[in-house]
Order: sequence, then C-alpha cells, then structure tokens
Amino acid sequence: MATDTNLEKQQGSPYAWLIWACGALFFFYEFCLQSSPSVMVPELMKAFNVNASQLGRLSGVYFFSYAIMQLPVGILLDRYGPRIMMTIACFICALGAYIFSHTHILSMAELARLLMGAGSACAFISALKLASLWFPANRYAFLAGLLVMFGFLGAMGGQGPLSHFVEHYGWRDSMEILSVAGFILAILFFIVVRNGPLFHAHKESAKAIENHAATGLRQVLSNWQIWLLALYAALMFSPTPAFGELWGVPFIVNTFHISSTLAASINSILFVGWIVGCPLFGYLSDRSRQRLPYIKFGCWASLVTMICVVYLGHFALWFMGVSLFLFGFFSSTFVLAFTIAKEGVTDQYAGTASGFLNMLNELAPFFLQIGIGAILDLCWNGQMQDGIRYYTAANYHLASLSLLVVIVGALIVLRFIKNPEKI
Repeated sequence: MATDTNLEKQQGSPYAWLIWACGALFFFYEFCLQSSPSVMVPELMKAFNVNASQLGRLSGVYFFSYAIMQLPVGILLDRYGPRIMMTIACFICALGAYIFSHTHILSMAELARLLMGAGSACAFISALKLASLWFPANRYAFLAGLLVMFGFLGAMGGQGPLSHFVEHYGWRDSMEILSVAGFILAILFFIVVRNGPLFHAHKESAKAIENHAATGLRQVLSNWQIWLLALYAALMFSPTPAFGELWGVPFIVNTFHISSTLAASINSILFVGWIVGCPLFGYLSDRSRQRLPYIKFGCWASLVTMICVVYLGHFALWFMGVSLFLFGFFSSTFVLAFTIAKEGVTDQYAGTASGFLNMLNELAPFFLQIGIGAILDLCWNGQMQDGIRYYTAANYHLASLSLLVVIVGALIVLRFIKNPEKI
C-alpha cells in the first residue's frame, strides 16, 4: 500500500486531473444523451405516433432507470472502483443510443432510453468518487461544481449543435453518431482511468467491516438529514431537465413562433447559467466553509427567475434568454447538497451517499416530464399540425405552473435542513 507521502504527491497531480477529466467527459456525454429529445420533439412524435404524455414517458424513462440504478451503482463503485464501472456503463449508454437510432417501435425506443439511463447512472457519482480518491477533501465542493459545469456543457451540446445535426441529417443519424462516440469513450476509460492507491486503502478498511454494502446503506439511510437533502435536491433539480431537456424548446417555439434551431440556442442559455454558477458557488462555498446559506439564496432566486421565464418571458426574446440564464445560475447552488451529504458519512461510503441523493434527484424529472405532458394533453383543443398534436403557448404556460410548485416544495424542505457541522 502506498505511504501517506506518496498519496499526498499523487492527490491533485496532473495525472489525477487527467483521470478526473475522464469522469467529467463521461458526465458530458451522459448529458448529451439525456437532453437529446428536446430538439427532436416533433420528429419523435411523428416517428412513434405519440401525444405529449407518451413523449414525456419516452423521454422520462431515462430518469427512471437512472434513478433506480443509483444505489446499486454507488455500492458497486465503493466496492470495485470507477475504472471497470465507467467502462461497462458507457458501453451500455452507447448500446442504448444505437438501438434508439434504429428502432421504429415505441416499446423498443423506451427500452433503449432505459438502457441509456441505466448506463448514465454511473457517470456523476463515478466522477465524484474519482474526486474523493484523487484530490484532497478541501477541493471536493469546487470539483463537484466543475463537474456539473461539464455536464451542462454536454446539455448545451445536446441542444444547439445537436439541433443542427437533426435538421441536416435527421434524428436517427444524429443518435447513431452519439452511439459511436460512446463506444469510443468506453475504450478510452478502460485504458486511462485508474482507481488509485487511496481506493485500495478505503477498500481494505471496508473489508474489515462485515457486510460492507449493508453497513454503508444503513449509515446513509439512518441519517434523516440525508433524506431531506435528497428530497430537496429532487425538487430543486427537476425543473431543469423537465423544461431545459424536453419542453423548453417547444415552449419557446410556440411563444415566439421561431425555428426549433433558434429556440434550442435560446433554451441552452439555461445551461450556461449552470456552467457559470456551479464552479463559482463551489469555490465560494469552499472558501467560506458555508453551504446552506448559498443553497437557500439560490432556491429563492430560482423561484423568482422561473416566474419570469413562464409568465414574463414572452415580452422579448432577450428577456427570456436573461431569465433562463439567471434561473440556471441560481439553481446551480443545489450541487452543494452533495457536499453536505458527503460530509455526513465516512469516506468509504461517500459513493453510497452520493448515489442515494442522485437516485431521488433523477427520479423526480421522470414524473415531472410526464406530468407536464399530461397537462398539455388535458388542455389540447384538438388542433393538429403536420400530423401531430399542436399545443398553444397558453397550454405551455399553464403546464409550466408545475415547475413553480416543485421549487416552492424545495423551499419548504430547506427549512428543516441543518448546517453541515450539525448533521
């Protein structure tokens, strides 16, 4: 086993950054897959002959499999390490994308999205695990923020650039390109990523505890503050994938009567806000050693800016863009919940804690995307356009009221969450 001096030299080294960058690259790729349906809404509705509720389910099943795989993946990461887990998971993502690009059957398309979600379940917590293994503890919040920044760069890639591909080459060829990229990444991860000596030190200490997985789960699930953090994270994060990764583009198209490509570019400004906010709030949090004040401020500000998006954004396209940026910027404070959770358990169970938070965090969009689609179908006036249902701007504004409701729910939960040092 490596000495403490050798461990200190390796932590934060250029090699450590290279390995962590692989985790960030996987998260980037995962977000490309996750957000891809938003620029294919009319194409998918026509290809599979579905309404808004069915499209919400087709997109949302990704989050369902993502969520239910979080705890198993977190336990497996703590047990076997990121290298093998990232390789297998990325291969599963690529396989799902390939099936999705070729099928003409709705049930097979849903299965493909389930595979993409199951593989993607490993991306975020693998990168967090790599951060805990290859960097000192006082860099964790900053790296978590930087990681989410990479993820939303992927979401931007799944908006404007992917929209251009869909427009010129079709949605099937575009998804096939994403599948090929995934197979290449899986090979790269197997070659480059290493678990590191600190993982083996944690693993050895964990082996001394009988029933490692059960012990980790018991420690995480018995901490009611982690339950509250997970509920807050689910409510605070879900408006971003619900709006930004599915319904935002058609919302903007119908509000301003512009092309899908331009609407995707405007919608992607939401992710720019996340990209700026995540590393900034992570840095400020590490500097001040404060987490909760930033989270509370961000939640209130997110509510105000989402009200602007839904009910005031139609006044001007530039105002919509600014409101989306600010919503993403303030919403990014939610990532600090993962730092609080990590600080509430012992190091060898950090992956299990992160997996539990991410489980509820990703389960909420499954219901919210379907819920918005159901409201759209209830409001539909029977109008058809190009063979698919046409939903008016008023329909989208009414359905988007659900986004405000879940943010208010997050504010209520925050009242019961304590400062990290009190967990």
